[in-house]
Amino acid sequence: MKNKIMRTLSRIHRCRLLVLLLAVLISLTLVLSTTFSWFTQSDKITNTLETKDLGFSFKVNEVFSPPGTITPGQDIEKVVNVKNTGDMPGFVRVLVLAEIISADGDVLEAKPGVTFAFKSLNVTDWTPGNKKMWADGKDGYYYYLDKLEPGQTTKEPLFSGVMLNPSLGPEYENASMKIEIKVEASETAREKYRGGWWRNGDNPPASPALKPIDDTLKGLA
Repeated sequence: MKNKIMRTLSRIHRCRLLVLLLAVLISLTLVLSTTFSWFTQSDKITNTLETKDLGFSFKVNEVFSPPGTITPGQDIEKVVNVKNTGDMPGFVRVLVLAEIISADGDVLEAKPGVTFAFKSLNVTDWTPGNKKMWADGKDGYYYYLDKLEPGQTTKEPLFSGVMLNPSLGPEYENASMKIEIKVEASETAREKYRGGWWRNGDNPPASPALKPIDDTLKGLA
C-alpha cells in the first residue's frame, strides 16, 4: 500500500514538473516573440551632380516621415522621386544605400530582398508592354528611363515604401537602420552620360544590364 502511494505521488510530481516546464517554455516563446521587434530608423539624402554648371540642378524629392521605431513586417512609407530644379534637361540615376547597425555597434546584413524589401519598386523587366520608368543597371544604380526637363519630377517614384523582413533574428533587436538616397545627374548628350557614369568615352557599355538602358537614353539624347 505504501509503495502504491509513493508511486502515485511520484507520478503527480512528474506531472507537475512537466506542467511547470511547459509553462516555462511557453513563457520563453512569448518573450522571444516580442523582444527583438523594434528598430530605430534614420535617413540621409545626398545629391551628386555630374557637372558644375550652376544651371544644372537635381534633387531627391521624397515623402518620408521617420517613424522612430518600426517592427519587422511593418510597411513604412518612403516615396522616392527626383526633381529637376535647374534650367537644363538631364538624365538621372539613383543609388540606394542601406545600413543596419546592431545595438552593440556591429554591422548587420542589409540586403534588398533578404533583410528588407522595397514596396512598389517600379523597375522594368524589359518585357513587351512593361512601361515602368526605372531600370536596374546591376551596378548598384537604378536608372530613370526618360529625360527630366526643367521643373519636372520623375513620372513615377523608384519605390514607395520599405518593409523589414519579419523573420529577422534576435541580433537585430534595437538595431538602427539608415537609408541613404544618392542621385547622380548627367547632361543628355550621349558622350556626357556614357563618359560620366560608365567612364567609357562615347562607347556603348558592354554590360548586358546597361545596354538596354543606353539604347533607351541615346534615343532621348
